[in-house]
Amino acid sequence: MRLGALPAGIVGALLLFGATAPVCAQNVAAGRNKHGYCANCHGIEGRSFKPNYPVLAGLPERYLLAQLNDFKGGQRRDPNMQTVIAQLSAQDMRDLAAFFASVQSTYFFTEQDFRFYLHWLRLLSSKHRCAVHAYALMTNHIHVLLAPADPAGARG
Repeated sequence: MRLGALPAGIVGALLLFGATAPVCAQNVAAGRNKHGYCANCHGIEGRSFKPNYPVLAGLPERYLLAQLNDFKGGQRRDPNMQTVIAQLSAQDMRDLAAFFASVQSTYFFTEQDFRFYLHWLRLLSSKHRCAVHAYALMTNHIHVLLAPADPAGARG
């Protein structure tokens, strides 16, 4: 099948997340040693529990490196990131991206966490009038298939 025959969104996803080869020379162990730069905001091993700071653990290496490069190049701005990114070399950024990509992310630690999430899903789907058609809760990722009662409900 030709890439041109696929919808653009699928091609983009394949290009961004589909490649499993390393971005370039990187060192996961060096990234582990350097991630103290990131731990104050993003948590130990990138497992943030702070609402304003994303979880970095388990994100694709290419994605992480692209975000770091955008901060370094000024395309993305954040006062906290600007102070940290100024201290990082290109090799530091490759090492950090490799390290965070290597960390297994975990969202649910106990059975109570699963029950809490399902309770939250029921409340919010009811509040926003969405039918939950299916869900799958794994320890490191979530799939939810929702449909709004009103097609306009999918906006905003």
